Amino acid sequence: MFNFKCFLSTTLGILLLVGAAHAQRMKLKESPFQQQIKKCFNDELSINKLNSMSLLYNEIQKKFSLITSETMQRETVYKQGAEKRKLKYDGNQIQIYSIDSEDLVQLISSENAHENNNNYELRYKKVNADSRMSQILFKGHIESDYILVNESRQRHLSMTISYTDKQITKLKVELLKLKKVLNCEKKLSVDICTCSS
Repeated sequence: MFNFKCFLSTTLGILLLVGAAHAQRMKLKESPFQQQIKKCFNDELSINKLNSMSLLYNEIQKKFSLITSETMQRETVYKQGAEKRKLKYDGNQIQIYSIDSEDLVQLISSENAHENNNNYELRYKKVNADSRMSQILFKGHIESDYILVNESRQRHLSMTISYTDKQITKLKVELLKLKKVLNCEKKLSVDICTCSS
C-alpha cells in the first residue's frame, strides 16, 4: 500500500538537501566584482561578502593601516543662514563663493591653505586645510559635496578615493609592490572593478 505521508516527507527532505546544496554553490561562486579584487589582492582580502566599493574600502581599512591622508580637491555647496555658498579647494587655495538666486557665483574670499600664518602665537598649532574647511562648513547645511582624497597605507598601498555626498563613487588602489592597479567606479548604480598589471 502506498504511504503518502512517507512519500511526501522523503520528497520534501530531498528538495531541502538539493536546495541547500544549490545555495552553497551560489555562495561559492564569485561575482565579476569579487574576481577582479581577487586578481589584484590574491588572498590578502576576504572577498566573500564584498559587493560594493564601500565594503571593499572597509576591508582595506581593516587590513592595511593608514599612513597618510590628504584631501586633494573639494567642492561643496552649502547654506549658511539664508545665503547659499560654494567652497572650492584645489589642493592649495580655499575659495568661498556666494551663489545668487539665478545660480551665478561670485568670489567672496580666497586663502592659501598652506601659507604660514604669522598671526598665531607659537603655542598654537597651524590649522591644516581639512581643519580650515571643517571650520568654514561647521555651521552650514551641506547640499552637495564632492571630495577627492589620496591615502597612503601600509604595505605599499596607495589609494585615490572620490566621494560624492559621502558615497564612494571612484576608488583607485595601487599595489605598488605587486605593480597592480585596481580601478573601481559606480556605473548605473552598480560598482565595477578592473585589475590591471
